[in-house]
Amino acid sequence: MFPRDCISARWQRADPVSDLLDFYSEKGTDFNGRSLSSILAYTDEDLEHIHDYIQWLFPLPEPSRFVLHAPILRPKDIHKFKSNPVLRSNMQRSWYRMSRFYSGDRQWISFRNHNFMRITRILKSLSLCGLNEDAELFLVWLKGLPAHNLEVIGFSMSFWEAAVAEPSR
Repeated sequence: MFPRDCISARWQRADPVSDLLDFYSEKGTDFNGRSLSSILAYTDEDLEHIHDYIQWLFPLPEPSRFVLHAPILRPKDIHKFKSNPVLRSNMQRSWYRMSRFYSGDRQWISFRNHNFMRITRILKSLSLCGLNEDAELFLVWLKGLPAHNLEVIGFSMSFWEAAVAEPSR
């Protein structure tokens, strides 16, 4: 059986868009039964070592290569995020939590670290969902990291800049 066929019927709804919107409205959960608030309460260690929540906090229009049951950000979702202050506020809460994680212990700044891809996802999702100022603020902070950290980050910066400048690309 193909892995996508193993996903429970709950995640094969006629309108998969509503799962994401329910999650961000605090009326639903992710595939693992976690609410937005419960994920935002994770410790920094949890955020580092659990790998299937970031797709829910910061959805993208393309399917995740790593989490089969991650939501896909559709045009309908983007419109809802841009027009609904509750959804935007909750996404901002997600960004604030992740920014505290990244500004704390900087062990995530190491060669080929998975957090570089997470940051690209965060910047792109914020930009797509109408939180452009937050994405730009995060990018400015990243550019302001000490020079020795920027050497490790290397070419990831160009991906981060593109995620803010051209998020639909």
